[in-house]
Amino acid sequence: MKRALIDNWALFLGMMMLMVGNGLLVTLLTIRGSTLGFSDLEISVMQSCYPLGALAGTMLTPRLIEKVGHIRVFSALASMVSVAAIAHLLTSDPLSWAAMRLLAGFCFPGLYVITESWLNAKSENRIRAQVLSIYFIIQTAGPALGTAMVGLPDPSGNLLFGVTSILLSVAIVPLLLSNNRAPDYSAPDRMPVSTSAASSTNQASSASVSRTSSTTTWGSLVFTNCTTRMVGRDPRCFRKAML
Repeated sequence: MKRALIDNWALFLGMMMLMVGNGLLVTLLTIRGSTLGFSDLEISVMQSCYPLGALAGTMLTPRLIEKVGHIRVFSALASMVSVAAIAHLLTSDPLSWAAMRLLAGFCFPGLYVITESWLNAKSENRIRAQVLSIYFIIQTAGPALGTAMVGLPDPSGNLLFGVTSILLSVAIVPLLLSNNRAPDYSAPDRMPVSTSAASSTNQASSASVSRTSSTTTWGSLVFTNCTTRMVGRDPRCFRKAML
């Protein structure tokens, strides 16, 4: 177990920075969109572009890994999601924001595919569950920490967007400097959704319920605090509510 942690420290550290940045970005977009006067519908549509991008990202990333390798694809996707984060400061148009969320949705799940395939290939069977449990702790703790960072002082309203972009950009550095070689990889055959659901009905149902409940929890937390009169669409009030 200790050896596995040492071998994969760069991947864990990079993923932690990505998850903190992702959690911070999701919350910032709702706050900034509300401040710019976006309607609740526009914010909802903008944020819903993320899973649409995720659908494409999870389908195409395995082919990219097979073609150019884990590290190059990881670096490319992290760089693009950093661009998507900082681009929100350049425009106040809901359509362009939706396009950036689509891009982020393509990149982040692609990064998850890279990380999980790497850890699965590098871990022995007897410790694979332990290694993946650390990864999933990072998946949960990172966004929580990023959301909490919304409470940091930001007089200009641009500082936290810059912090997000920095985190996403620096996330590739540990992996690029690590001497741990990426595993060999071949893209798996695609399985139709209907076939996958039929072969594991309980797992499909559990996953659907889990994601629906978690999305509802996070969404209600953000939107309720952003749209109620008590908050008054004031980011400072939102920060107090989050803390």
